[in-house]
This record gives sequence, C-alpha cells and structure tokens, in this order.
Amino acid sequence: SSGINAEWPLRPGNDKGLRHMKQLFGNRKVRSWQWKPFKNSARNDNLSLLHWKRCDDTSTDYPFAKYSVKREILKYTDEQYNGVLQQPGWTRANTDHLIDLANRFDLRFIVMQDRWDKQTHGARTVEDLKDRYYSIQYRLDKLRDSESEKPKRPLYDADHERLRKEQLEKLYSRTREEVEEEEYLIEELRKIEIRRKEREKKQQDLQRLIKAADQLTETGSSNKKKKYRLTLR
Repeated sequence: SSGINAEWPLRPGNDKGLRHMKQLFGNRKVRSWQWKPFKNSARNDNLSLLHWKRCDDTSTDYPFAKYSVKREILKYTDEQYNGVLQQPGWTRANTDHLIDLANRFDLRFIVMQDRWDKQTHGARTVEDLKDRYYSIQYRLDKLRDSESEKPKRPLYDADHERLRKEQLEKLYSRTREEVEEEEYLIEELRKIEIRRKEREKKQQDLQRLIKAADQLTETGSSNKKKKYRLTLR
C-alpha cells in the first residue's frame, strides 16, 4: 500500500542536516536510481540478482565481472605424458584426476585436497598435489621452451613447504611458559648486546686517548731536538 517494494534493502535514515540540503548537494539535480536485475558473465549458472543502479546506466553486465580471471589449466597429450610427465607414485589416472580438480576449482589446492578421491587414488596432502601439478607445469614449459636454457617458472619445493608448515605449527603450539621464557632470553640477549656495544665504545675512546698521547709525546720530543740544534749553532 505504501508503494515500497518489500525486497528492497532498507536502513534507518538520519534527518539531521535536512535544513541544509542545498548546501550539501548544491543546485545539481539528484540522479534517479532503480532496483534492477543483473547477471554476472563470470558465472556459468545464469544466476540473476538485483541491485541499485542509476537510471542512465545502460550496462547490462556486472561491473566487477572483468576481475574474475580464469586461470589457464595445464593440458597434455598422451605423447607428452609418456615422454616427460611420468613420475613414481603417480599413475595416469591420478594425474588426470588432479588436472580435473584443477579445472573445476581453479587451482584452489585446499579445496582440491578436500575433494580428492581418497578411496580411488589414495590420500594426498596439499603439498603432494602442488608438487605434482607444478612439476608437470615445469616439464611442459621446459619441453615447449627447449631453445632457452631455463624454463620460465621455478620448480615447486615441496620439502621446504612441509618444513615451513611444521615450524609454523610448532610456533603456534607453544605454551605460555615457553613464550615467556623466549621473551626473557630475547631481553637478556638485548642487554648483552647493549653491554658489548658499551665496551666497544670505551675501548675506542681509550684507543683515541692513547693515540693522542703518543702524538703529544712525539711532538714534544721533536721540539726538544730543534731547541738542542739551535743551541749548538
């Protein structure tokens, strides 16, 4: 009855400052907005949603669809697989399943590992999937860029990634006592460094004093020699 669509998102308004509306908006005419449907070209399900849109905006696609960039997933032939892509512990079925998940989930390895068919292909970690995928990428690049000395992409280091996660897990699993002990040791180390720098500064000051005293002694002895020569003359 009020003429307001119940599907529109509403929020409480603030009527403060309405008396100074002319100062806030000037003399320009207020642009009209409409609650219009839109589709996202980055989606494949033809989903239609609604949003506020200016009446003079004639675009039909979602403006942020251009930022949805689809990755180019690896492809290989039977000849390439049999020639350079075979690897111990990975069958052709395992590899094909990996590439299929990479296409479905756009290289989101966490999701790929969750959707990995463990009953058919055995259990695999995220590092295993990354290692296999990037080794295929590395070998295909090396095969296609055979004229250059090095391929464009570096080989993925799965052992380093496992070690990094293991160290991170140990860091997060520390007890409060271990954290306090580490902070105490860091503070003691800082004090030791301060004392070391103070000793070095004192040694440098002492060396400068010794050097200045030696120079004064040499100057005094040379002056005495000059006076002695003048007396002999």
